[in-house]
Amino acid sequence: MIIPTILTADLNQVKKKLTLLRGQVDRIQIDIVDGKFAKNKTTIPSDLLGLTEKDGFNLDFHLMVEDPAAFLENQDWPGETSLITAQIETMPSQVEFVRQAKEMGFLAGLAVDLKTKITKLDKQALDMADQVLLLGVEAGFPGQKIDSQVLVKIRKLLVWRKKEQWLFKIGVDGGVDENSLVFCRKMGAEEFYIGSAIWESKDPVGTLNKLKALI
Repeated sequence: MIIPTILTADLNQVKKKLTLLRGQVDRIQIDIVDGKFAKNKTTIPSDLLGLTEKDGFNLDFHLMVEDPAAFLENQDWPGETSLITAQIETMPSQVEFVRQAKEMGFLAGLAVDLKTKITKLDKQALDMADQVLLLGVEAGFPGQKIDSQVLVKIRKLLVWRKKEQWLFKIGVDGGVDENSLVFCRKMGAEEFYIGSAIWESKDPVGTLNKLKALI
């Protein structure tokens, strides 16, 4: 599945991109950066209240924030929110984050930064998680080129998942384009989060359709 991503502090840009995607996809990811995890800052979930209620979108949120479990409690979430994924590097407890997200009625994902080994993932949390999101770039900024080490991570995680009989989906985010998408899919990734390849093209909708055709 192709899921377009939106990473910006400009709410007007969010609105324009949501309008452009209307009728094109079922899911959109909103990246949330608090300026602490990475030297960048974006919109927050409450900014989107009411923006997508008539568009039929499911919203994925990717939290690049300090203490994601606390962030979960302190935000107003749009009713269209489906999946909330957060960086394990800032979690006091992966199990607590997954449990709390599910208790709030959301699917829960665990995101792993480029330099973080997948062995840092908590087995108990993986047993409950709906997604593991592997970053192909360092978190926080758009427009980076994918690092090939993420391909090795995808394959290792696929083998690990099969061995343990876990049910989570494997997603990849960062630097995914027409070329890298093919390799990520061959390695075993199932959900592809794509930002710059869509938004920096001359024809975002046309590019999106080409990407969807590849899978």
